[in-house]
Amino acid sequence: MLENIRKYTGLFIVVLVLIFVGLVFLQSNMSGRGPSSGPIMVKTKDKTYAYKDVQKAENEIRLGQRILQTSIQNGSFDTYGDISQYLGTLEGGGNEEMTKRYLVHRENFNRARKEFGLYPSKEEIDLYQREKVFTGRDGVFDDESYNQFTDKGLRNLGMTINDLNDFIGNLLAFKEFTNILGAGVVANEEAAQESFIANSQQFTLSTLSLDLADFKKDISPTDEEVKTYWEENKGRYETEAKRRLTYFTAAPDFDAALAKKKEEEAGKEKTPAEEAADAEKTPEQIAADDKAKAENLTLTPEERKKLVDELGLTIEENIWVVLQGQIDNGAKKAEIEPLAEEFGYEVKTTELLPISELPAEIRGPVRGTQTTVEQELLDASLNSDNVMDTLSEILGVGQESWLMYRVDEAVEPTEKTFEEAKEDAKNDLVQKKAEEALKAAIESAREEVAKALADGKPLNEAAAEQNLKLAEHLTFTANGQVPSEPNPRDIFRLASQTKTGEISSAEVIEPLMDRGVFVFVKERTFEENEQNKAGLTRAVSTQQQALRMALVQHWFTAQFDESEVELVTLKN
Repeated sequence: MLENIRKYTGLFIVVLVLIFVGLVFLQSNMSGRGPSSGPIMVKTKDKTYAYKDVQKAENEIRLGQRILQTSIQNGSFDTYGDISQYLGTLEGGGNEEMTKRYLVHRENFNRARKEFGLYPSKEEIDLYQREKVFTGRDGVFDDESYNQFTDKGLRNLGMTINDLNDFIGNLLAFKEFTNILGAGVVANEEAAQESFIANSQQFTLSTLSLDLADFKKDISPTDEEVKTYWEENKGRYETEAKRRLTYFTAAPDFDAALAKKKEEEAGKEKTPAEEAADAEKTPEQIAADDKAKAENLTLTPEERKKLVDELGLTIEENIWVVLQGQIDNGAKKAEIEPLAEEFGYEVKTTELLPISELPAEIRGPVRGTQTTVEQELLDASLNSDNVMDTLSEILGVGQESWLMYRVDEAVEPTEKTFEEAKEDAKNDLVQKKAEEALKAAIESAREEVAKALADGKPLNEAAAEQNLKLAEHLTFTANGQVPSEPNPRDIFRLASQTKTGEISSAEVIEPLMDRGVFVFVKERTFEENEQNKAGLTRAVSTQQQALRMALVQHWFTAQFDESEVELVTLKN
């Protein structure tokens, strides 16, 4: 899409004009209130924010996340998009610095609301909650879900129904603000459709490649070369960070949930059709069929996910939020143990260990994010006035478990000596030299094959002369998998940039850098079916929405820069 923007300068001029208009409208009201009490955490040219403001912002963000979770559980995915765009644009969520940025973005947005008169009515706010948030999968307002959220969920966050209404009001105002700021933004239909077609084609092609391993085996650097390389890259070779943790993991009791489901199913009255079928059976057959039906009953993926989500909310409400309240009231330590044990979770404490040697149950990806538990542990700080910095969020681990931990001790990495780093440095140097050789070889081979094809030589002969691995007559689509091809997306990308009957540029595939490759495109097709016709139409609206959101993001960034923000980190 960025390439399309660069190609169509007329569209970009429209965007820039709208940005300018937005700034002119909104910069005329840059006045602030007096400073809050307590240690100053954020300063702008017009206002200061204390630590309690940061805490309030964190609760607002958590409220938004809670609303999002509730709406998803109820099957309302429109709300997911609305809240994700709102919090994402205002940088709500993530680390403390992002929360501070959220404070400034929110203040600038409040000025915009005042400038444009963006104050949704109580009726609009109520309607959104009834139709988008607290609506069951049958499309009917779920009074029980609403009451549970307002009676328990809000109370655990220390918030009220007014806070809920204010957040929904902000959300609706943000949606209208994007409409105002993005008015007149028009996607380039030709560019959007060309992009869709490029990503929806089917290619028949051949791949020609070289492997990094063939280059590494002939490289043997001297000790002097290794030491020189180590001296130039000392910062890369450090001892591993260590942590001592107190933690617990939790997973839903699926067996109990299934037993409850079976009990409920057994207690249901049979439908007229089932009773009619039973009339043709003996009592023994009916009993056997009912038993088989009960034995075959399982929890659906949706039911399992709901149990996992509900457990996460329970831990948050009954442990995390309680600990936050204790710490806000002066507690010097996040006392996980009594609260976890009260709910039947086994609390464990590790030795002081390298992060990679911590128990497997508390390592690996954090479910639903791009980060890992290991990265979260590296970011955890003991050098802070805020006790909450030693306490993790509730992290999804594995397929269906939750993790919460407290960092009790931390040892940060230190630089390795040459002897300690020698083997790693040698391997890295071999890798570097091999990558350079591979890059030169695949580019040279590509040029030689191009010449050979121009002279009329068959592809297989041209490949053999350059010692290339050749895989012919492969069929590729954007999301398809080819069993013999380890890098299908990269191959598809190369093909989509290459004319039929020609060879692509040569590349060393990232991030592993273990293979150099180029492709020969034999043919390409785009099927003009109903699905693709709909996709062409959708591509235009998708690009238009993306341009509008890019414009809104630009406005918030420009306002942030104009505010002359200073982020203050409190230290011991």
